[in-house]
Amino acid sequence: MSKRLKHHAVLEINSKALKNNFIYLKSLVSPSTKIMAMVKANAYGLGAVKVAQILNELGVDYLGVAYPVEVIKLRKKGIQTPIMVMNADQDCYAQLIKYKAEPTIFSLEKLEKLGEKINNSPSLSAYSIHLEINTGMNRVGFSPNDTSKILKLLKKFPQLKVQSIFSHFAESDNLSDKAFTQHQINVFKETTELLVKRLSYRPLLHIANSSGTTNFPEAHLDMVRIGIGLYGYSNEPLHQKELEVVASLKTYISQIHHVEKGESVSYGRSFIAERKSRIATLSIGYADGVPRNLSNGNFSVKINGKLAPIVGLICMDMLMVDVSEIDCQVGEVATLFGKKPTFQEMAASANTIPYEILTSISPRVKRIFF
Repeated sequence: MSKRLKHHAVLEINSKALKNNFIYLKSLVSPSTKIMAMVKANAYGLGAVKVAQILNELGVDYLGVAYPVEVIKLRKKGIQTPIMVMNADQDCYAQLIKYKAEPTIFSLEKLEKLGEKINNSPSLSAYSIHLEINTGMNRVGFSPNDTSKILKLLKKFPQLKVQSIFSHFAESDNLSDKAFTQHQINVFKETTELLVKRLSYRPLLHIANSSGTTNFPEAHLDMVRIGIGLYGYSNEPLHQKELEVVASLKTYISQIHHVEKGESVSYGRSFIAERKSRIATLSIGYADGVPRNLSNGNFSVKINGKLAPIVGLICMDMLMVDVSEIDCQVGEVATLFGKKPTFQEMAASANTIPYEILTSISPRVKRIFF
């Protein structure tokens, strides 16, 4: 068994590949355009603290997370980079202030509540916030019609400093129809022009995510937010060729069975051997993040350079593969995704998106950076 594989399953993270992806994506934007790296959801499953430390070395301008608890974890590990928090309820404002986190505000109610909180904190002369504008995603965000009310509240609470104004693309990865994305860009520019004109300073403007960064150069503005691209995925083949594989999910063979023709494998007996077969049991299952719908030949793992199809139903902690044509033994490594097969291929086989594959890897899978 590989010396690195001392656990039932490991997610190996290539630090050099992560750095190269950051450098490549940064090369696509102007030197004056800042970079926010999204490290929410434990850096898309890879490990937020270590990823943030690596990005700090590269001079990332901002980090982005979803919830205050993610900020606290990073701050306690010494990460001092500015952090934007995308989902922060008013009950968490005290924590955000304590840990120097910058909340996203997307409603008039939240803006007023935070203003009142800051008013009651006389030691704070200024507090950075980020305003989110709804340009068509219709998830969260101020309406473009709220500009006058936003400005009124900002005047009422001058301690609140708008560090940035941003929005979310709904389909910047859809290259067959760019019209809606262009519409969002136009709405965002019109809305922010009205806001910036009335402020006594200019906040950072950003709307481009990873696919927006690669597909819509006109949307780079003052900052771009890179997420899945950083971890090795682009929907655009030209850019995909430049991005390196960052994560590899591996386990090992725990047992090999000789299964006779007509015998079954796993729960429900959904797989019946059509020939005498060698079936290897791997120490990984759906509780580790392997989608159960990859069962019964819907995906293959790599063992000794060859692909072994999954047979039977994937179990909570194990899965079985057919190694009849592969020279292997107990203890050898099996790769579920990496350079081949990729996590994108796993996602396609599971009828889901690459984001879900990475973020679903269980905490009990050991993360190893090298």
